[in-house]
Order: sequence, then C-alpha cells, then structure tokens
Amino acid sequence: MDTAVFVLRVALAAVFVTAAMGKLADLRGARAALAGFGVPAGIAAVGATLVPAAELAVAAALIPAASAPWGAVGALVLLAAFIGSIARALSQGRTPDCHCFGSIHSTRVGWGSLVQNLVLALAAATILWSGQGWSS
Repeated sequence: MDTAVFVLRVALAAVFVTAAMGKLADLRGARAALAGFGVPAGIAAVGATLVPAAELAVAAALIPAASAPWGAVGALVLLAAFIGSIARALSQGRTPDCHCFGSIHSTRVGWGSLVQNLVLALAAATILWSGQGWSS
C-alpha cells in the first residue's frame, strides 16, 4: 500500500505542477477562463496567479510523506472548487473554456472534465485516507 500511495502522490503532484505551469505560461488565458466561469474581472485577475500558486504549493506538499496529508487536503479543496465550478456551468448549459492545463492543453468543459476532476479527488482522498505522513 505504501508504494501505491507514493505513486498516487507523485502522479497527483505531476498533474498539479503541469496545470500550474501551463496557466502561468498563459496568464491572460487563465484570467479569461476564470471570467468564463463567472468570476468577476478583478478577482479573475488575482485568481489567475493565485490558482497556479496554490497548485504548486499542493504539488510540493504531496511529495514529502510528512506533508502529504496536508497536500491531499489542499488538493481536495482545489478540486472541490473546480468540480463545483464545472458542475455549476454545466447545470446552466454553459461550457466555458477550462484552461485546466493553460497553454499546454485547453478545451471546453464537459462531463469528461467533471469526471476527470472527480477521479483526481478520489486519488487525493485515497492519499488522505491512507494516513501516511500524519505521524512523521
């Protein structure tokens, strides 16, 4: 189980680093994506930098065993926000540009985006549930 959880931690960290780097490489697109989800322009401008910064912090926390549970909590918070935003947009019949991976890969949100984020949340929950790192 230790090896499987470590692999999940590294994989989830890689996803968050990739997403953050892509967003940082295209801050204008990140702002536009947040606006597409209904975030006010002033908040979107700040959020375009804060979201990838949070993603990088989560990724960094996921690697060491001692901080992995906190990284998993951070991942769950971010993923809950992403899932909620995607679900809200879809329930309103909107499919804004996700810009999930910024300049690396961007597509309109759909049910696949929702499922993808749910799977990532399941990985984060598994890391948290494993309890590895709390006693370190």
